[in-house]
Amino acid sequence: MAFIWKSLFWWNLVTVIFLLNTDVCLGIAHTVIDCMNGGRPGESLTLTCKITGTIVSGIRWLRHNGGSSEVVILCNTANTICDPSGGKTGYTGTIVSPTQHDLTIHSFSNEVDVGEWICRDGPFGAGPFSCNMTLYTPPDPNPESQVSESTIIILLVVIGVLLVVTVAVSWLCYKRTKREPKSEQEKAEQITQEGVDERGQVDKPAVEQID
Repeated sequence: MAFIWKSLFWWNLVTVIFLLNTDVCLGIAHTVIDCMNGGRPGESLTLTCKITGTIVSGIRWLRHNGGSSEVVILCNTANTICDPSGGKTGYTGTIVSPTQHDLTIHSFSNEVDVGEWICRDGPFGAGPFSCNMTLYTPPDPNPESQVSESTIIILLVVIGVLLVVTVAVSWLCYKRTKREPKSEQEKAEQITQEGVDERGQVDKPAVEQID
């Protein structure tokens, strides 16, 4: 019985060690690729590949090529140099550091560069070593910085109301200004008329006395 328990213990221990070191056993470093925000036809674009662990088989860059993946850049196991694969042109592999490789697409092509891109160690790879390359799409502008159509309509209505009020106030001021001289004239005429009436009342008894 003790023999069986010891056998199970060592078997489990070996299994755990194997699972913890799968990448090492397979000869695969863990890689993560970034396709950025997509490519613009005819323009250059640089992809980034982050590497964790020891490179055993060499980093490979593969493009989708319209449905059939193919290696375009192959780096050596020592992680010191990257060369085009199979005479491919238009691509440059750069070893930025032991933990980062870059690939530059000199002239982005819709036919061969759109689709899945892969950066992996060896023929199998480990980690999220692929990304989907698309055409570049400009980011959506900040909605807060835009004036909506409804806001423009409201502003136009407010401006229209202000114009109407301004015209009305100006017209009232104009009318009041025109009336003021006339009112003063009427007052003067009224005072004159009152003076005439008073003189008439004074002269009337004198006339009656003469008769």
